[in-house]
Amino acid sequence: MGVNKTLHLQALTDINLYASHYQGDLGDKGNITYLYILSSIGIFILLIACINFMNLTTAKASQRAGEVGVRKTMGATRSSLIYQFLGESILLVVMATLFALILVQVSLPFFNYVTQKDLSLIGVNLLFLIGSLFAIALVTGIGAGSYPALYLSSFQPAIVLKNKRLSGEGSNWLRKGLVVVQFVVSITLISALAIIYTQMKFIQSQSLGFNPEYNVTIPLRTAEAKESYDNLKNTLQNLSGVSGVSASTSLPATPLMRDFSLYKKGSTMQDAVHHFVVFNDEEYFKTLGIKLVAGRELIYNSDSASWSSAKVNVLVNEESLKQMGIPLTEAIGATLYTEWRGQIKAHEIIGVVENFHQMSLHQKIEPLIFQIPASRNEFVYVTASIAANNYDSFIESVQEAWTSLNPNTPFESMLLSHQVKQQYEADNRMAMMITSFTSIAIIISCLGLYGLSIYVAERKTKEIGIRKVIGASIASIVSMLSTDFLKLIAVAFFIAVPISYYLMNEWLQTFSFRVEMNAWIFIVAGMVSFLIAWFAIGFESVKAAVNNPVDSLRNE
Repeated sequence: MGVNKTLHLQALTDINLYASHYQGDLGDKGNITYLYILSSIGIFILLIACINFMNLTTAKASQRAGEVGVRKTMGATRSSLIYQFLGESILLVVMATLFALILVQVSLPFFNYVTQKDLSLIGVNLLFLIGSLFAIALVTGIGAGSYPALYLSSFQPAIVLKNKRLSGEGSNWLRKGLVVVQFVVSITLISALAIIYTQMKFIQSQSLGFNPEYNVTIPLRTAEAKESYDNLKNTLQNLSGVSGVSASTSLPATPLMRDFSLYKKGSTMQDAVHHFVVFNDEEYFKTLGIKLVAGRELIYNSDSASWSSAKVNVLVNEESLKQMGIPLTEAIGATLYTEWRGQIKAHEIIGVVENFHQMSLHQKIEPLIFQIPASRNEFVYVTASIAANNYDSFIESVQEAWTSLNPNTPFESMLLSHQVKQQYEADNRMAMMITSFTSIAIIISCLGLYGLSIYVAERKTKEIGIRKVIGASIASIVSMLSTDFLKLIAVAFFIAVPISYYLMNEWLQTFSFRVEMNAWIFIVAGMVSFLIAWFAIGFESVKAAVNNPVDSLRNE
């Protein structure tokens, strides 16, 4: 009786976007979750832009009120005015789309650098592209222009031609609500960005349990390379600046492909704990700087054993002891068992190593077992620990030795530290993309707030003039105009906090080792939003406050 395993089949067409949680898959993979996130952010930014258009158009409605009055007096119907304003909106969106295509072409190199893709407009199906863009422009134009068209076409000639104040208290609430929506999105993005950078900084500060720096890895991809391992190791050990050389079937930051389940004495295979297996030589732990916490290290001649051996000497990590329920003080000499081809195989623990992160901090630390293989042909990687600033000369010397030892096998090498960093490339790219999108969202939101400040300043022209006549200071008028706006940001903040907390908690769950979301992250995001909002409304508020009250009252 053994441990049950479940096998899964996956369509080749799903590998790129739906296999990010699998190890050892084909090449670099995308992540459908990140695609959904970026698509959602793009849609929200488009929504913010539409909201801004509505706010700016209605804020400047008084400038077109006379036009509407004259057209209606000349016999224009409301429906014809609606079609006119919708046509203007669609035309504006089409022009913006053409400008966006130019920006896409200009920004593609940066986008490809961030995403590590090679996208290009060349070779794209032009008919499909033009049709899609036209459809998006049409929907966006109608969506953004519908409310302004309905609002502007509702003006009565008798009112606007007499220069009477336009009513719109109901629409004023709608505009304020739209600004709240804008800043909910912006604050959520700012909070998300802060949490992402906090998590990435946390990852960089964590001890991995091994030393990735100045370790060069050389893959042994052919039988020729595997057979020449001993000669290669001797060559590497004699090079200047090399402090250690080892070989193994796996390294930190590389997938673990071998595994079996072990149970302790007095248990059965039903109680077995799943372990990943690393075959390594006697220099493995020293070269990688992995700490031995109990017992001794493996010795090649005395501890090597084949699969047919009844007993094997092994090392385990602390996680193995934890899951097996074996105290560290009782670990040395303890025997673990597995069943293989109908036989029970014993594994005596001769040493325990400190836990280290075999994979990224996305994954939890798994139980590991280490042993020396019967044949050195099992090895897949050679790792050399070199001195700082010795990389170029080391590679040059190794490449020369490699060519003479393995003339039919191309030489490859990589830094272990680079492999470790590669585990977080998708997260770093995500952070860069969200930074860009957050900046765009903030700028657009500020434009929306600026538009609303224009509208409010126009509505309160007479009130501002009277206040100045009776002695109100510029500061008090600016405060009066700003208070309502800051209340909107406060409302947006309290809506955005639970949303961003939920979304980022879901993202953090993809890490087995993660930061706690502290209140200060959301407080800082709120303060940044308040400062940005103050900057957006400050100009128009000060401008309205310093106007000559005589001019304001004369216009009224």
